[in-house]
Amino acid sequence: MDNGHGGDIYAYENGGSITDFSANINPLEMPREIAEAVISGTGTLGRYPDWSCKALREKLAEYFGCAACDVICGNGAAELIFSIVYAHKPKTALLTAPCFAEYEKALTAADAKIQYHMLLPENGFTLAQDFEERLLPDLDMVFLCVPNNPTGVVIDKKRLTAIADICEKNDILLVLDECFQEFLDKPEESSMLDKISGRKSLVILKSFTKMYALAGLRLGYAVTCNHALIEKIYGHRQPWAVSVLAQSAGIAALAQTAFAARSRRYLQAERAFLEEGLAPLGCRVFAGSANFVFFYSALNWKERLLEKGFLIRDCGNYRGLEKGYYRIAVRTHEDNVRLLKAMRLILKEER
Repeated sequence: MDNGHGGDIYAYENGGSITDFSANINPLEMPREIAEAVISGTGTLGRYPDWSCKALREKLAEYFGCAACDVICGNGAAELIFSIVYAHKPKTALLTAPCFAEYEKALTAADAKIQYHMLLPENGFTLAQDFEERLLPDLDMVFLCVPNNPTGVVIDKKRLTAIADICEKNDILLVLDECFQEFLDKPEESSMLDKISGRKSLVILKSFTKMYALAGLRLGYAVTCNHALIEKIYGHRQPWAVSVLAQSAGIAALAQTAFAARSRRYLQAERAFLEEGLAPLGCRVFAGSANFVFFYSALNWKERLLEKGFLIRDCGNYRGLEKGYYRIAVRTHEDNVRLLKAMRLILKEER
């Protein structure tokens, strides 16, 4: 069984050493303060978690300048994607392609009819100008990922605001996935969180997973002023979705602003390093803004790199893509150097 995602390192290790470039996690690793909060939280494992995550929601509300009642936490953003779909019960939905696979999985599980707006390589996988024309009243739900996964393409905030306005007017629930937003140069300026007020058709998804290297703890959250939707979500999910340890980690993470800023600078420099290193290897690198690099090459890089001890993301199973598209996470400089060196060696072997 294939989970369809990167990060499935367990399927490839087989007792050996694999460097995982398939999962887009901050290579600077979890800050010590978060680890200490998790360890401290083990003292309360004999109690059920706070089902409403009250303390964490209040900290998130303080951090983003919204109301705590506008925030709902989940067992990772993926759990919230399914919960939002089950709660809203859309009959028709619009997705871009390629995009994160969980949107389609959740909508399919809910028997929604899905329309697709194709993102084309000749346009750099940017959102075509006719996208807004498809936001008609007979549509129930739209997912957009900014920056997009797997392409890393960003949609201008002015345009996103216009899209949100159309969705509000036509009563279309717009779920905006900002899980990679924190890796942008000025995330607070590009996020749509300041547009939440008064828009009941806008839901913003975020996650602690990527920036704070908490993939194994599972912690995400959604922000919306649609309180009726939040109540429905609570009614369609298990009662204790977020563990004690994850809640403790989230509260500690929100204080790590210096770590986040340092991570952004580091990852932006290393992404540029990888992009420059891939181009001479015959790879068509697409411009992106997240903590990964998206490219095309006719060479079967996944299999060849596995032979050298590296796991990358083969994007051929994304809707709208084909064999030859790959995504590589930005890791430490040492790992990035090793990867490029292995790729150059593979090219020599191919000749």
